[in-house]
Amino acid sequence: MRFYSDAEIRRVFTPQQALRAARQAFALLGDGHFVFYPRQVYESPTGFIGQMPGYIAAGAHRGFGVKNIVVTKARIDGLPSHNGVVTIFDPDSGMAQAAFDASTITELRTAAMSAFATDRLAAPGATTLALLGAGDQARAHLAAMLAIRPLRRVRVWSRSAESRERLLAWARRNVPAGCVVEGCAAVATAVADADIVCTVSGARSPILSGDMLAPHAHVNAIGASRPGAEELDPSVFRDATVYLDCRAACLEESSEIQRYLAQYGDAATTALRDAFDLCADTAPPAPGRTVFKSVGFAAQDLVAARSIERLCQAACLPLMPA
Repeated sequence: MRFYSDAEIRRVFTPQQALRAARQAFALLGDGHFVFYPRQVYESPTGFIGQMPGYIAAGAHRGFGVKNIVVTKARIDGLPSHNGVVTIFDPDSGMAQAAFDASTITELRTAAMSAFATDRLAAPGATTLALLGAGDQARAHLAAMLAIRPLRRVRVWSRSAESRERLLAWARRNVPAGCVVEGCAAVATAVADADIVCTVSGARSPILSGDMLAPHAHVNAIGASRPGAEELDPSVFRDATVYLDCRAACLEESSEIQRYLAQYGDAATTALRDAFDLCADTAPPAPGRTVFKSVGFAAQDLVAARSIERLCQAACLPLMPA
C-alpha cells in the first residue's frame, strides 16, 4: 500500500482537476452509484475522530473507501486542525490499495464542490467575492473561485485579526493583477453587494443574515458541517433556491437546515434541491439568491483519492510507502 503526501497531492490535483472530480462525485450520487453510510463521530475532551465510509458501485472509481480524520481543539502553529487518512481498497480483492493525506484532500475537494456549484449558479460575470473566515478553507476557496470567475475584488472577514491579515498577505501574492484584496471588520461590510459569498468560519452561531446580502448573491455555506454549528441565519435560506450537497447528510447533520425547515415548514422543503441535478443543468442560473449547503460526503473523498492516484501514476511521481 502506498501513501500519497500533501506535496504529491498538491502537485497533481489542481483546482481544475479537483473541479472535475467533484462533478464526477455528484454525478455518481445522482445516478445512484454511491452507497451512503452515515458519518460516525467519537468525541473526547481534546477533540473528536470522524469516520466517513462509502462505496462506489460502478465506473472507474468503484470500490470501498473510508476517511478517518481527527479534529483537535488545540491548534498547533504550522499544522492543520484536521489530520487523518483517506484509504481506498481494491474493488475486487478488498485489499487496502492506497492511503492519502486526508487534510489535503478535504481542503481541496471541499473548495472544488463549492466551485462546481458556483460555476452553475453564480452570474457568469461575477467579480466580487466575500470570504467569511480566514483559515485553510478560505485560502482553498479563493483559489477555486479564481479558477471559475474573473474576480476583481476580494473581501475578507475573520473573528481573528491575525488570521485575517495572514490570509490577506497570501491573497495579495496570489490573485491576478488588478484584483483588489481588502480586509473588513464587519460581516455586513464584507458581503455588501458581493456576487459570491463563501462562509468558511466554523462559527457555532449565525454570523450571516439575509438582509446583509445582495438579491443576486450566491452563497456557499461550508463551515458549519457538524450538528450544533451554524453560520447562516434561516433568513439567508428564505426566498433563496437552496442546493444540498447530499440530502441525506444535510438533513441529518446540518443544524442550519434543520432550523430553517423548523421555522419555515413546507415552503422551506419545496425550496431544497439536490446539487447533483446541476450536473445535467446547462441553463443559465435563475435570477435571485442561491445557496449551496455542504456538510461533505464520502464519495467526494473517494473520487478525489482515486483521481489523485491515477494522476500521480501518470506523472511518474515517486511514491512513499505507508
